[in-house]
Formats: sequence, structure tokens, C-alpha cells
Amino acid sequence: MIRILLLLTILLGGACKAGKQVKQETARLELRKTPCFGSCPEFTFIVYLDGKASYTGLTHVERVGEYEKTFSRDEVKSVVDAFEAAGYWNFNDSYVNPGVTDLPSVYTTFEHNGRSKTIENQMNAPKALKELEKMLDAMANSEGWTKKVTQKQ
Repeated sequence: MIRILLLLTILLGGACKAGKQVKQETARLELRKTPCFGSCPEFTFIVYLDGKASYTGLTHVERVGEYEKTFSRDEVKSVVDAFEAAGYWNFNDSYVNPGVTDLPSVYTTFEHNGRSKTIENQMNAPKALKELEKMLDAMANSEGWTKKVTQKQ
């Protein structure tokens, strides 16, 4: 009888472990630049942890329209890790001077494992935040984009 109970305990314990689901890491990064009264680039760049990315260029950019590209997961993961290491969650939600109206804003959004934060930077952001913006900007302005083909209905 004891052997049967021991065997059931082992089998059920193993089944419980097998039933546990490992939560998959998720991430989404976005960089959006707004226009100014001059020739500031206006675009939106979004990349997911799996590497899939989209770019929508509006004004004063080399690529106008919608584009797509796939980055390596490792490349995106290194940017996600940089956002975490820089303490993105601890930055202020905005770095804006309401008295200045001609400056463009740079919005960064970081979504990682269920958390999400968007920061507006117009001026006086910490150097670490500006470095993160540069990383996303470099990805957005990299080579290898393919124009999205829209089907007419």
C-alpha cells in the first residue's frame, strides 16, 4: 500500500511539473518623432522581440510610406536589455517645456513582460534616455526596409 501511494505521489508530482507553463518573454519598442515648424523628421518605428518591425515615414524622411523589416532577435534583445539596464521605468514620463512650441517631441514606448511606459522628450532628458532614443533611431534608419504593398479592394 505504501508503495502504491509513493508511486502515485511521484506520478502526480511529475504531472504537476509538466503542466506548469513557462511564461514567454514579450517586448515591444516604439520611437515616434513629431514635426516642428522646420524640417524635422516625422515618423513612427515599432519593433517586437521576435524582430518584426514596421516604419511609417510621414514628412522630412528618406522613406515616406509604410515599410517592414525583420531584425535578429538578438539585436532586439540587446536593445531591450539596454532599456532595462538604463532604468527606463524610473525616468519621468515627460521632459517638456510648455513655453517652447517649435521643438519636436520624441516619444519612446517600452513594453516588456506586461509592463508599459511611454516617455515624451522635447528637451532636457537624461543622457541615458537620449542614448536609448539613438539606438532606436539607428534601427529605424538602417538599410534593408521593404515597402509594404497594399492591396486595392
